[in-house]
Amino acid sequence: SSGINAEYGRDEIYSTEYRMDAALSPSIECPSGYIMASCAFHSPYTQFMDEAAKAQISSISSVQPDAAGVCSVQNCLDTEGQFCKLTAICTKLTGDEYISVA
Repeated sequence: SSGINAEYGRDEIYSTEYRMDAALSPSIECPSGYIMASCAFHSPYTQFMDEAAKAQISSISSVQPDAAGVCSVQNCLDTEGQFCKLTAICTKLTGDEYISVA
């Protein structure tokens, strides 16, 4: 969540960004210059998930981002009105971290 500092007219830079998506196949990624620190899963409909969807979630309700840094659960549910929710914590890359990822 970036904001505009009205007094100075410039963007503020935050060290942590939170991203969330709730859908039948949720997918989230961090903005440029950030890396995903964690990706948590939640759904009140887990009893309706098939084994393939459940296999994408660890025992501590987290989802491992792929090589491109995207956290997703494909085909999590297939019934409208139900949802799976992912919440990512993205941290700002600084100095050497930013150079090694760039």
